[in-house]
Amino acid sequence: MAAFSLTANSQKVKVSTQTIDTYFVKYPEEILSYKFLEYKTLIDVTNTKIVINSGIEKITETSINENIFTKIRNDGKQNFLPIGNLKKTGSSGSGILDAIVEIGTMNLTSKADRSGVAWENKFRIFMTLEVPLKITFKDSFNGEVVREDMVTIKYENQKFADMIFNKDQLQTLLKTDFTTINAAKEASSVFLKANADNIPMSVFDLLVGSNQIAGYWTSYNKKYKLFLEKTGTLFLGTFKDDKNEKYAEYNKNINRLKELSKEIGNSAFKDNYISKDKLNEIQKISQYLESETKINTNEEVTTTLETALLTAYFITDDFEKASQIVEKLKSKGKINMRLNHYLSLMKQLSDDKARFEENKTHSSATYTDTLFNSLK
Repeated sequence: MAAFSLTANSQKVKVSTQTIDTYFVKYPEEILSYKFLEYKTLIDVTNTKIVINSGIEKITETSINENIFTKIRNDGKQNFLPIGNLKKTGSSGSGILDAIVEIGTMNLTSKADRSGVAWENKFRIFMTLEVPLKITFKDSFNGEVVREDMVTIKYENQKFADMIFNKDQLQTLLKTDFTTINAAKEASSVFLKANADNIPMSVFDLLVGSNQIAGYWTSYNKKYKLFLEKTGTLFLGTFKDDKNEKYAEYNKNINRLKELSKEIGNSAFKDNYISKDKLNEIQKISQYLESETKINTNEEVTTTLETALLTAYFITDDFEKASQIVEKLKSKGKINMRLNHYLSLMKQLSDDKARFEENKTHSSATYTDTLFNSLK
């Protein structure tokens, strides 16, 4: 709890602020068709290989289809990746969406560049592994291509080092300052040539055999999924002047909003649902705060009420109004956009919800089921 003073119209207004982190319904950016209720996935490594480069020098090229990688290929066949809110199945036919994730040619590139200030002769090695994924959604019944995506996963420096067997050696190398760029290039080339055989094995094993792709996929899959999501850091202010009857009235509503936010956060985290009754109560608080912001002449009081309104709108999925409040607070310099990435995405959240509402009769019934179980 932090206290600070605000001044407007020669009236000093003392406000205490508190951070909260609760939940809301996140609507999908991309909606899956009503035709699909179930999914099955396949990680395709037919054309997967890794090319290792040190600068412009090609060190080696290794295909996953070499005999030594038989176990990794077999492990890959056992992996699965979820699609939206569809249900997993192993069969084919009507109502089933096939997702084929083809891993293409991975490029591991090492380069040497200057490190630190320009006048220092310090050079370091930088490594990047790019993993391209071609994602194809097909109707299992007739083979029709529903959608195609091309995305690339990147592992840089430390994240790449964590993937290989001799990571300690590479981590040390990446932290080493060389006095010339040629020395850095030479050290990179020596390391990659010495490890050209075991790097592909460990990378293939983690990405395919151990299905490390699934970690990245969780983020990608959110585009197609309806789920309960954290709001991130939000701020609520209450007035310190308890003798002021109007401020006391504001505090009663804002404190109740805090309580409801916490209760919603608890049920969403523990049981994956949000109470409709609590959302209805928050909407009533919103209506009260809306009316008070229209009649209040003290700008700083209005700002405090608008901050509470932002929280109320966000939790109840009134993203359009939340977006308007964000713009108001931003114009006043009363909001830090860097503290919560969703503050800059309110318009997108609003568009996603509107698109969902417009197309819900043409979208998968699994969305309706998920929403029914999430709000009760």
